[in-house]
Amino acid sequence: MASGPFMNTRIADQKREDFRRYLEEAGVLEAMTRALAKLNDESQRPTDPMQYICNTLKVSQPGQPTIDGLRNQLADAQAELKRLRSENEFLVTELSKTKPMSRSSPSSSDCASPKHSPPKKQPLMSSTKGGRK
Repeated sequence: MASGPFMNTRIADQKREDFRRYLEEAGVLEAMTRALAKLNDESQRPTDPMQYICNTLKVSQPGQPTIDGLRNQLADAQAELKRLRSENEFLVTELSKTKPMSRSSPSSSDCASPKHSPPKKQPLMSSTKGGRK
C-alpha cells in the first residue's frame, strides 16, 4: 500500500474533483461562465467587475428573492398592518358608541346579550284597576 506525499496528492485531487462535480451539478460553473462571458462582451468595462459579476449572478436566479424585492414586500406589509390597525381602532370606537361597556364591575345586564335574553313581560292593564282598554 502506498503512503506519503503521493497518497496525499491523490486525496487532494479526489477532493478537488468532488468539489468541481458538486459545483457543476448545482449550476454554479455554468452561471459563473455566463457572468464572465457577459463581462467580456461589455464594450465599456465596469469600474467594479466584482460588483458586475455579483449583479449578473443575482439576475441569473429569477426564483430567488432580491433584497429590493424583499424590502418592497416588507414596506407593503407594514402599510397593510398600519391600515388594518387604523380600521380596527375605528371599528372598536364605533362599537363602543353603540354598546357602552363598563370594565370595572359588569352588572348582570352587561353580561346578557339583548338578542339572547327572554323578553320582559309588560304588566297587563286590567279594566278593574283603572286602566283603559
